[in-house]
Amino acid sequence: MCLMLNKIKDCFDKNPVNFGRQRELDIAKGIAIIFMSFSHCIEILGWFFDPNISVNPSWHDFDMVIKGLALIFIICMGISFLS
Repeated sequence: MCLMLNKIKDCFDKNPVNFGRQRELDIAKGIAIIFMSFSHCIEILGWFFDPNISVNPSWHDFDMVIKGLALIFIICMGISFLS
């Protein structure tokens, strides 16, 4: 129990934990941003050229993958803030 309390106290320590960039997280966030931007551009262009694109089953699958990338981006941001 004492070890757990020490770990909790370490979370609120004034000393910095992260001394540099975390390259792996930056790469994952960058890839997620690129694909999310690509998805949004396709969706906006789709409204002009094919208004029914949002009901297309293949678009729905692609959109679900992009939402998964958004989740990865959010998790990576959380890890970056905590470490």
